[in-house]
Amino acid sequence: MSDQKTVVIQTPFGSLEVLFIEKAILRVRWIKEELVNQYYTHSEEPIALQIQQEFLEYFRGLRRTFTLPYTFLYVTPFCLRVWEEIRKISYGETITYSELARRVGKETSAARAIGRACALNPLPIIIPCHRVIRKDGFIGHYSAPGGAELKIGLIAFEQRVLRGDLPIASQVFR
Repeated sequence: MSDQKTVVIQTPFGSLEVLFIEKAILRVRWIKEELVNQYYTHSEEPIALQIQQEFLEYFRGLRRTFTLPYTFLYVTPFCLRVWEEIRKISYGETITYSELARRVGKETSAARAIGRACALNPLPIIIPCHRVIRKDGFIGHYSAPGGAELKIGLIAFEQRVLRGDLPIASQVFR
């Protein structure tokens, strides 16, 4: 796809790179700060503006789900089922990898396969894999710069918003 473009979203947790085409998002990924200004340009395309708006609302604590159109270039049926189920996890809530396995019709012993599907998620935040944790209460992995610490921060952020605490994003985005 030669018409792919990117937009970078500055968040209180770091920078997100969003790869998109004219009518859909292809990928969202956390990037290291030193990469932010190397090759990104500002875009006024309608989808780019919608991407910026929805992520800004999320990090201000004003949005709990995304309406952005997206498409997957490569996906297995198993990953698709897992990601669809992850989208159903309520804002600020967490479930275990084992519970997610049960919800997609697998044995709870399939938790490792669930973890792999989470790691392959091309749309973090939109498909909120940060809401999936280990059954022993530990956070588990998060495949992004910042790893588990970032995952803890995202969960805590959503829980603060639900409690009505001032979201940290309101201090960053004015």
